[in-house]
Amino acid sequence: YSAYSKPPDMKIAEKEEAFEYRRKAIHFIGGLAVLSVPYILGIPSALALLSAGIILVFAAINESVAGNSAIRDYLLRYAERHGKRPFDGVLWFFTGAILLLLFSSPPFALAGIYVMAAGDAAAAIIGKKFGVSKWPHNKKKSLAGTFAFVLFSLPALYFSFSQQALFAILLCAALESFNWKFDDNILSSLVFILLSHL
Repeated sequence: YSAYSKPPDMKIAEKEEAFEYRRKAIHFIGGLAVLSVPYILGIPSALALLSAGIILVFAAINESVAGNSAIRDYLLRYAERHGKRPFDGVLWFFTGAILLLLFSSPPFALAGIYVMAAGDAAAAIIGKKFGVSKWPHNKKKSLAGTFAFVLFSLPALYFSFSQQALFAILLCAALESFNWKFDDNILSSLVFILLSHL
């Protein structure tokens, strides 16, 4: 290879990294959009819109129902991992948000939605970029990613400034360092629901 060209493996790695950054940026921005609905319009409106969103996700998954959609095709190409069910993360994020709004207090629900949006995105981006030191129990997760999860989740305390909310953030960060069979958005929502009742 010349001094001005990159090996194919490096180019592939850079493309994968850029894809992951883009995917998590969409995750964060979309999460903030979800958060703004109950904050501005109230919980009943948020529940109605999130329920409608889940229906639209299922429609998008089923091409025979959705037909040709430029938005769907763009997201499939630039924001969804290959080899996994399309829009799986969106579906579980909406489901986690609905559970929070139904079964926890409004301040805790808003805090939980923020953590699902910001903590996960920050952990993935920072962990991929600076995650040299790995956890002994999980070589796929880094200390930097876990620290980023906590740091970027702290603004959630704006919605619920309490020891329970802080502990929920720390517990979510710790649990995120493990590999789970189910989606981490559901895990975070269940943690916040549980601690909201303590």
